Amino acid sequence: MLKFLPQNKKIVLIGGVFLFVAAIGVYWYISSNSAPSFSAYKVAFGQITESVNGSGTVQAQNSVDLSFQEPGQVANVFVSEGQYVQNGAVLASLNQSLLQAQLSEAKANLAAAQANLAILQQGATPQEISVYQAQVQGAQNALVTAISNAYVSASDAVNNQADQIFTNPRTNPQLVFPTGNEQLTINLQNERVSLESALENWQSALTGLNASSDLFVSAQTASSVLSEEQAFLTDAATAVNDAIPSISLTETTIAGWKAGIAAGRTEVNQAASSVVAASSALNVAQKQLALKQAPPTADQVAAQEAIVAQAQAAVSSAQAAIDNSNLVAPFSGAISNLNLKADQVVAAGTPVMTLTNSNGFKFKLYLSQNDVANLRIGDKAMVTLDAYGTGVSFPANVAAIASAPTQVNGAPAYEVTLYFLGNNKQIKDGMTGSAIITIKSDKNVLVVPSSLVISDNNQNYVLVKNKATVEKRKIETGISGDGMTEVTAGLSAGEEIVNF
Repeated sequence: MLKFLPQNKKIVLIGGVFLFVAAIGVYWYISSNSAPSFSAYKVAFGQITESVNGSGTVQAQNSVDLSFQEPGQVANVFVSEGQYVQNGAVLASLNQSLLQAQLSEAKANLAAAQANLAILQQGATPQEISVYQAQVQGAQNALVTAISNAYVSASDAVNNQADQIFTNPRTNPQLVFPTGNEQLTINLQNERVSLESALENWQSALTGLNASSDLFVSAQTASSVLSEEQAFLTDAATAVNDAIPSISLTETTIAGWKAGIAAGRTEVNQAASSVVAASSALNVAQKQLALKQAPPTADQVAAQEAIVAQAQAAVSSAQAAIDNSNLVAPFSGAISNLNLKADQVVAAGTPVMTLTNSNGFKFKLYLSQNDVANLRIGDKAMVTLDAYGTGVSFPANVAAIASAPTQVNGAPAYEVTLYFLGNNKQIKDGMTGSAIITIKSDKNVLVVPSSLVISDNNQNYVLVKNKATVEKRKIETGISGDGMTEVTAGLSAGEEIVNF
């Protein structure tokens, strides 16, 4: 009898467990003002087998039409019409050159992803860190140079360019020409007094300036003085542009002042830009060094582990395509209706020969579309018959999978045919029983109890114990079976998860 498990039961169950755990936590917090204590499951490597099961009936074995599960060009046909073959014999194969190339590429991508994960987990090498340290040292030296050069430019712009329009510029600056704007004259003279003090203080601060100094403070001082000087030179340019030639003030003199102040403004602007650029470069270099020295975050490791899992899946897919390029006898029997030759192009699912064995039995059952999705011809199965109980099992192989569904108990299901291995006299036509078909088995993989995996919005999580706290961590999962689930990313062996 065909049985389907409603898809929402798992979600409701997991949600109920999660709410139950949350309720316990609230109760403990209110009553004891401390976190509840749960037992822990230590994550470890193990073996996991994914399988599907269903009920069916024994029938007399006759024949089965065989077809390739992948399209392609036939490379070899190893049988002839009427030939008797043994179970597991390769009957024909497709050209594998492209498939082998795809497998090689997938393996290379997997190796690269695994190498990147190892590099990420190990952190930067001393050689890499030394490169970034050298970049910081270079940026520090560049900023020292920019600040020192900025002072030279600022001093030149004032003392050698702008001071031409003053008498006693360093002690009691007075404009040597009338501006027609009394406030502008006062501002210029006050600004020149202020700049004298600022330049002297800056010069003193530059004494002993080197890469070990607090360069960002020095850069801020430089930028502040340069900004003040830019305002002063702007006012000076306004004043000389308004100057009127007279007997005592020639046009040549005024033109010389204009040229000098313009030159001073240019070198001060360039100096200010150089200090800002050098400060920014040092900031970037220091952040890059800190990033290299810092250990990888859990999110970074999880992201790279997901890339490794994707690459591993690509390898498995490529290997499966190669495996499916061989047409294998699911049981012993005679070949008939052979319609296959070398270089012929075949489509997936198109019968190319018939395999007949009138001496054995087959077991027919119906599976849901979810169960049959990953099923393949040749998958191994164990059948138990109601007449003998669950203690006696009979080995079988998947011989055929229907390409179209059949309505069973009002739901679509696919007929799957198993052929028993050997000629066991205990098996009788019409007996009923159950079959467990192994889809995939992985060894040496991380496994956790399926009951501890929380599903939320199509994402899977576990509660990881971290000293006195519990972290809800996202994980990537693989196959499930026997109450266990494979974890492909997000956990490491030895970590402990809450066992609720």
